[in-house]
Amino acid sequence: MSILQQGRSNVKQMKVLYIYRLPQGDHPTFGNLVREDGVPICNTLERPYKNNQHGISCFPPGEYAIKRTIYHKHGYETFEVICPPRERCLFHRGNLGDDTHGCVLPGEQFEPVLNPRTGIVEDGILASGPAFNQFMKYLEGESEAKLVVIQI
Repeated sequence: MSILQQGRSNVKQMKVLYIYRLPQGDHPTFGNLVREDGVPICNTLERPYKNNQHGISCFPPGEYAIKRTIYHKHGYETFEVICPPRERCLFHRGNLGDDTHGCVLPGEQFEPVLNPRTGIVEDGILASGPAFNQFMKYLEGESEAKLVVIQI
């Protein structure tokens, strides 16, 4: 075995995740987060696409690096989607489009949810905590991975 072949065999393969986004309109963007082997991890909720504006839009479909970071607002580890010029597009817990701030919310079930800030029932996602934990468990030991976002 050559030195080049030895070096390649020691290189750890980066994990790849896919978000398959469902058709969207003015409502929240629903999707499915899937491992590279096709096994689903959870559902996702994002804001509708609004020209990639920070804090009010989901980011466009494409390929992105995701890197381990801290969600400072609530003090836990998560992953940030690296999608310049935007910053701090995170995976984090939440149930409503208002909770996303342009980030990705994992969840186990799409369901109407009462928005406590407005008193209006809105499209939402349930069991965000357990789904987020599944996402983090899959990326345990990883400092970065690849995210492919596909609009279907």
